[in-house]
Amino acid sequence: MTDSAEAKRRKDRVKIPMKRVPAELRVAHTNEVIRARVFLHDISAAGISLFTEHRIDVGAKIDLVIEAPKHLFLKAMVAWCAEAGNTSHVITTGGSFPFRTGLEIQFQSPEEETEFKKYCQQISGLSAPIAPTG
Repeated sequence: MTDSAEAKRRKDRVKIPMKRVPAELRVAHTNEVIRARVFLHDISAAGISLFTEHRIDVGAKIDLVIEAPKHLFLKAMVAWCAEAGNTSHVITTGGSFPFRTGLEIQFQSPEEETEFKKYCQQISGLSAPIAPTG
């Protein structure tokens, strides 16, 4: 990569805080509640990646609640789940979260999608509006 391409890539990079927040997931078919940790930089309009205390089956429908920095409730489907290990104190402080889980958001309406994109803007500090995809 040339110096100018690297400079452009850095200039265009969105600054998102690497802040860890607690979350809870409820698995629809079992009603099991699973604690999780989300790094805010792992939230995007496409989906959410988080650390969970238990493995969750791919394809499982879940309800996700994040309380901070702003309350968020979403329905999602587990796209992937893999053992992540738990040797990092960043991940294990306050509990063990040995699984890395990817969620595909299941928007219930175009308005919900727009509100989620606003949430993403707020946590990333963006000011330009994001248009709905649907």
